[in-house]
Amino acid sequence: MINNNNNNINRFSTLLILSYLIVSISCIFIAIDTQSNLLRYDVPQENFVTLMTKAEIVLPCDESNCNKSNLHAMEIYSSMASATAIQHLDGTTYLLTANHFCHNKFDNFQLPEFLKNEYLKDKNQIDFQFSLRTKNVIIKDGEEFSFEVIKQDPENDLCLIISDYEITKKINIAKKMPRIGDTVSTISSPMGFYENGMSLHFIGVFSGCNVDNCFFTVPAISGSSGSLIVNRKNRVVGMTQMATIDFKEITIGVGVYKIRKFLELFKEETQIDLL
Repeated sequence: MINNNNNNINRFSTLLILSYLIVSISCIFIAIDTQSNLLRYDVPQENFVTLMTKAEIVLPCDESNCNKSNLHAMEIYSSMASATAIQHLDGTTYLLTANHFCHNKFDNFQLPEFLKNEYLKDKNQIDFQFSLRTKNVIIKDGEEFSFEVIKQDPENDLCLIISDYEITKKINIAKKMPRIGDTVSTISSPMGFYENGMSLHFIGVFSGCNVDNCFFTVPAISGSSGSLIVNRKNRVVGMTQMATIDFKEITIGVGVYKIRKFLELFKEETQIDLL
């Protein structure tokens, strides 16, 4: 009788130890998977795009019978930036970027005298007409989509553009800034660098705001301007607008309150709610 009890106790102890081992191993796998998910930044890549503006002057033809095949085009300006699509409504996508990219640099453009003189050299023409041709496009995965500027805020360097580029996910605007020390991330096109099927992710830390700007330890350089900065919940908390010259590991730009105010004013003007 005593032996049977001992055997039962031994079986129970063995089953208890096996159950403990199984639970422990399961917890280890769950912890590893959870840690992997915690470390991953699932930023919606389709919402982050590259912008390009190009301008060229089209000079007169050398022949009298001028046609498109013998027009002489010369690129005079090229600029690239980043932008983020925040919402798609009724066939139109709304994107935010930095206003210093949207600023029209070609109002009342005049052909430089040195270029005019060079063109007229050894020619009898005294005056001639030229046209200015501009191209504004969103670039994403090898495709180009035209865009149009619909609202600008030069003081806060904010610009809202629209396009037929389609997205499947809306990006929400946070209601408040993160805590100092919280991790943030973005996707941008530094130096206009982009490739099909590639998105450059940058991660940093929110470091506080002064009266005008907020600061993030996120790498930035020319071409990064306009990319929205998001928190761990993929909610917008700021925008890349400036970077320090000698130390390009700091992003400077407006925080979420100025972005919300900009979109609130747009709603008052158009009845379109992007918040």
